[in-house]
This record gives sequence, C-alpha cells and structure tokens, in this order.
Amino acid sequence: NYAMLMALKKTYPDLKIIPSIGGWTLSDPFFSFTDKAKRDVFVASVKRFLKTWKFYDGVDIDWEYPGGGGQAADLGDPVKDGPAYVALMAELRAMLDELEAETGRKYELTSAIGVGH
Repeated sequence: NYAMLMALKKTYPDLKIIPSIGGWTLSDPFFSFTDKAKRDVFVASVKRFLKTWKFYDGVDIDWEYPGGGGQAADLGDPVKDGPAYVALMAELRAMLDELEAETGRKYELTSAIGVGH
C-alpha cells in the first residue's frame, strides 16, 4: 500500500524503503539482459518509477540466478549472464548517480544473489 509507505517515510524520514525486483518466480526477464537495449529499457523504467514514487530510496535486484539454476531450468547462460549482471548493476548505479544529481537525494543499489549457481 503506497499510502502507508508514504506515511511511514513522512513519520520516519531516515527509514530506507527499497523495492526489490525479481526473486524466485520473477527473475525470468533478467535473462534477456545480455541484450544492452533491453537493459536500457529496464534502467529507464526504474528511473521513471523512482521519480514517480519519491519515497523510495533506491532499488534491490534479486536475480535468481545469473548463469542458471533458478526456477526456470531452461534459462541462464553460464558465460553471458555474469557480464550482463555486472553491466546491469553498473548501468543502474550510473542512473542512480544521475538521479542523485537531479534530486539531491542519495539512492542505494543492493542485490540479493546466490553464490555457486
């Protein structure tokens, strides 16, 4: 409930509220991010989201799992996914830095990622 989140942020301005994108059942789109054009669309979408919902303090990426081994057994490229993940995080950080310059706010970038998958 966005109204509740906005109220919490107003009451506790130092509270960090960060949406998580992905997870066990919602990571499939990440596997297309070996394509830079698709990453660009995603990064722009995250920027629009953060500009719209100003109470958020960044974004968390929960890609399960770069290289494969997640719920969708047919997805994942052990060679291409690692570099795509690194590129995605770098591009998100660059976008968040731009947003910081525009807004004067600090934005966090976090990730939940498995090791050994």
